[in-house]
Amino acid sequence: MPTVSEASASRDERSADAALVAHIRAGDEDAFELLVARFQAPLFRYLHGLVGSHEQAQDLLQETFLRAYRALASLDDPALLRGWLYRIAHNQAVSALRRRRLISWLPLSLGQPLAAPE
Repeated sequence: MPTVSEASASRDERSADAALVAHIRAGDEDAFELLVARFQAPLFRYLHGLVGSHEQAQDLLQETFLRAYRALASLDDPALLRGWLYRIAHNQAVSALRRRRLISWLPLSLGQPLAAPE
């Protein structure tokens, strides 16, 4: 169970997130840079843990922020920004892992012709 100080800190973070979203929605580009600075390291660690590749985690992080920027108007409760960003990152990682798994199942080399249908 969270302590009173943890609950207060969490409430303060949600308030700060809501204010940040309001500034971004008002067109404040510096506010989006602040959002990136605030969430870049924890989201990178999360993505890296999911995909296991530094480079892929970096790519997914960029895609996460791009998707967040484009969809910020659809965020119903700005106080839930943190969870919303993590959901976007998670979805990006799952999609990347599915693509990786699909590609690993392709047995043909580029030089092999496909068999003609019978």
